[in-house]
Amino acid sequence: AAPALAQQSAASATPPAPPASQMPQEATAPKTSAPQATKIITDLTVPRSGIGTATYRCGNGGMITIQNLGSSLRVARPDGSTEE
Repeated sequence: AAPALAQQSAASATPPAPPASQMPQEATAPKTSAPQATKIITDLTVPRSGIGTATYRCGNGGMITIQNLGSSLRVARPDGSTEE
């Protein structure tokens, strides 16, 4: 009885879809152009002292400021001394 069931389920399987070249034109997705990429402009003439800077409160009540310089970091202590 089991082989007959297997043959029956195989016979009831749906036929494969026709190739895309035989599909009607309405069934294909409309062609849209890709959205344009956003252009990023950086004005290097503007002072960047506040950009890439974060200040953290330390557990001992002090503060520390870290500035991202691109290829390195600058650490500023509350007394004004810095270290790269």
